[in-house]
Amino acid sequence: MLKHRFRSFLLLLHISVAVMTNAAIMQPNPIISLGNDVEVAVSSGDGSGINDKKFGYYADKRWEITDDSWVAVKVTSGTYSHVFFIWNCPDTSWSDAIGIPEESSCSNGVKIPVDYEILTSANSTDGSDGDWETAVTVEGNTVAARGHMVEFSGASWIKMHITAGTGRIDEIEVFDVTNDHRDTWFFLGSKITALMYKGPKSSGYTQRDKSPPDSNFAKMINNRNPEYFPAVVRGGVFCELTSGDVVRDLSKYLEVAGNMHFWAIELGTYDAWGGGNENAAEFQSNLQIIVDSCRNNGIEPIISRICSTNPQSLNPSWQIHGDFLKAVDDVTEENDLIPGADFYAYFSTTFGKMDLGNDGVLPNNYGDFEMQREWNLKMDTVVYKADPVSVHPVKQVSGTAVGFAVHSENGQLVLTTARTGTVSVFSTDGRCLSRKNLSATGMIRQGYAPGVYVVRFSAPEHTASVKVLHY
Repeated sequence: MLKHRFRSFLLLLHISVAVMTNAAIMQPNPIISLGNDVEVAVSSGDGSGINDKKFGYYADKRWEITDDSWVAVKVTSGTYSHVFFIWNCPDTSWSDAIGIPEESSCSNGVKIPVDYEILTSANSTDGSDGDWETAVTVEGNTVAARGHMVEFSGASWIKMHITAGTGRIDEIEVFDVTNDHRDTWFFLGSKITALMYKGPKSSGYTQRDKSPPDSNFAKMINNRNPEYFPAVVRGGVFCELTSGDVVRDLSKYLEVAGNMHFWAIELGTYDAWGGGNENAAEFQSNLQIIVDSCRNNGIEPIISRICSTNPQSLNPSWQIHGDFLKAVDDVTEENDLIPGADFYAYFSTTFGKMDLGNDGVLPNNYGDFEMQREWNLKMDTVVYKADPVSVHPVKQVSGTAVGFAVHSENGQLVLTTARTGTVSVFSTDGRCLSRKNLSATGMIRQGYAPGVYVVRFSAPEHTASVKVLHY
């Protein structure tokens, strides 16, 4: 359960309109937990590797979590109104409670911080002393990586205080999101995604004489686009995850990852298992539910094409049925999504087949690296190399920009429109809380409890969605 305590202000998290305008230009959210003037402090143990950009098996220094332990970072000098704070545990699987297949014994013994606070300080000198203000409180956390939006005006230190939990943290990252927070990525997927980000450096792959390079999606994007450094949460569940498992737990995914703008989705291998097409229609329906839920929450979903198998390593031999690939392609085209990485094409090549493990399905350690590279190459082209760097609108329609604004005032959401249409308010788990048809332009007020809402205004040939924090 996530509790927030904020001052009375409206933080505009995401604005998307139905045509490309200046509001759709994605600005960098620079990483500010790296640099010569950055300091790290911990309550006990070794925190020297907490901001070295090394994750999983490449992180040779991991900070040990104990009850009532803390880690603090003094960010690089600057003035920041808001920051995005990400912590990451090295456990291969993201969760033992979200996305786990029903009637499955899949449990990976994930060790994580369970209860914790994120605090800020303007006058601490060493991460321990000074005055601290609680920005975020989390109780009953169930995931091994997570990001939080934090109000940071006047502060210089940020601290994660863990009151209950076990395990280790291998990396903490802090990003300046004063101007934009959309360069944030949640990688959702099955054990294929779990291994892509957190698999071992060596997994029996003998065709090459060294482990894959210590790199990842964020580093690769930064190498090609130095002004950008994506904020990434690694959300692969190390189970035979199907699209139905994700749909069943969508509200849980949204609760902990609904503040990430891009969802890079890898699904389908276990829906298509065995080579038949009997589940293809349900798979496409599930993808559409995921897309609708994402867009109702201001999230831009991007779906990768399913990894091909190596039939020669399978007994009996089978390959992903074309109807599942068509489902991905149709959902992407019909919803005007940014196209995802084409894993089917890559793993169908000679080198790609070598990058699949002995089971003919799961990529080996080089395949894990190549999957991140495929994501990088595709996103570098369709997102970061766009002119200007931009993101797709929530819903692609024709027409001019919509006259629509929303702000928070005295406990009410105040919506101002310049045309007739329909205003819908959604919760972060995709539930429609209210819908009103407006027969005239002007202003309407609706009372809601403090929290995160998605407000969507629809008019003929025009749609706009705004994700807001309301106080």
